[in-house]
Amino acid sequence: MVGKPAAQADAMNTGLVTPSDLGAWTSRAYSELGWYAGVMFWQYRSDLAGTVVSTATSNLVTQFQNSANAVKPNTPATSSTTSNTALNTGTSTSTITVPPVNTGTSTTTVPAVNTTTKPTNTGTTVPPVNTGTTPATNTSTKPTNTSTTTSTVPPVNTGTSTTTVPPVNTGSSTVPPVNTGVPPVNTGTSTSTPTPVAVPPSGQRVSYPVRFVYVDYLNVWWPATAIAAAIGVPGYAKKHSYNYVALAFWSYTNGPLDIANIWTKPTYFLGTDSVFGSTDASIRANLKKAYNSAGVRVLVSAFGSTEMPTNQNPVDVATKLARFVLDYNFDGCDIDYEDNHAMEIGTG
Repeated sequence: MVGKPAAQADAMNTGLVTPSDLGAWTSRAYSELGWYAGVMFWQYRSDLAGTVVSTATSNLVTQFQNSANAVKPNTPATSSTTSNTALNTGTSTSTITVPPVNTGTSTTTVPAVNTTTKPTNTGTTVPPVNTGTTPATNTSTKPTNTSTTTSTVPPVNTGTSTTTVPPVNTGSSTVPPVNTGVPPVNTGTSTSTPTPVAVPPSGQRVSYPVRFVYVDYLNVWWPATAIAAAIGVPGYAKKHSYNYVALAFWSYTNGPLDIANIWTKPTYFLGTDSVFGSTDASIRANLKKAYNSAGVRVLVSAFGSTEMPTNQNPVDVATKLARFVLDYNFDGCDIDYEDNHAMEIGTG
């Protein structure tokens, strides 16, 4: 993602980019590179009306959704029908049913061309690589071959065969094949639907494009509904298009800080007689329901610029953070690890 301050007042260690410029960049990145990750803003107090995120991402969101609607993920391969003139002295019909990238098997049914004259076929295997048995009866120079062969190699059209082959044609085709022991080459016309770029797989766990915002400051502290609006709760906040809201911060050494305290001790800040409930657990559950019902995920942000747990046991840090996320019913966490020096020298 691209992370930027929402306003000049929020710019500390990174440069401010106007929402219109950022919107042009994200739209161009999608068109030219298929990029659709999204944007992140610090912080929500400067975009309570949602105009910054809308200007910066509306074109990107529209482009992405149009592509996703044009071709859904996991669209089955399309079929191609081709008619060819074969080099076969007779006529044959070949039906090939395969997955699109040679991941299964194909079944080929063809009448063979027999160029020898034999009164009776006594079981000679044709071709030599065919390890099955081939009982057949030849009654003329161009007999009808009724033999059945089971093989694990590409056959030389000696009868009815079940084979595993990598066909060129990935749909269903009706062609007179060339008797060379290989699948027919598609030289006709085919109909297919192009796959657009940047369509994530179905069931993906990230909501793209990401529109992420930090909350680390409140403009108001009462009543409870105003606090809910100040932390971006849909239905109480002004309408916005953020789909990730991160409450800052969680500290390895101190636990919840700043706005994260509102989530862990909501009765202290919202009281026990608000529309959200009378207990910490019920208030959290109702706030989370309001977020999630509008497609917003609520996270806790860990560390920030005031804590750099570089020298701590990473397993212990991760375990405590995961426990905190689960205990307090967050949708996940944001890792705001800012020890740039440690990352530069390889110890981060």
